[in-house]
Amino acid sequence: MWWYYDELLANTFSVNEVSMNSIFSPVKHRKELENYDTLKADINRQGMKTPIILLKNTKENYEKPLVLVEESLIVEWNPEKEYLAYSGNSRIEIGKELGCDSIDSILVEDMRWAHAAHLALQGSRNDDYIL
Repeated sequence: MWWYYDELLANTFSVNEVSMNSIFSPVKHRKELENYDTLKADINRQGMKTPIILLKNTKENYEKPLVLVEESLIVEWNPEKEYLAYSGNSRIEIGKELGCDSIDSILVEDMRWAHAAHLALQGSRNDDYIL
């Protein structure tokens, strides 16, 4: 068993600036979300407050999280991009609209670390949660 919180405490995530052109977003229709315009206005005014989470763009990393995504929102896999967005798809789209060339990102090796980084950014802790 792997208890993510103890592992998380023993590791740190560094933030890297990653080119927008190297990121594949597997989810579409972000502009249609209820809070998209509010988020865009906030980012335009204050910048992005948290980094996005990226994985290596492999077929396995692409397929695993999409199990929970509505099929009509899924973008066909593009193996040409180096990174896959685990979180931050709306912020990537907004960044592109605002003319950003790069975005602050946490690069993780696999899905369990992507999930752990996501929870850490949200300030979550659940000692009973097992990945």
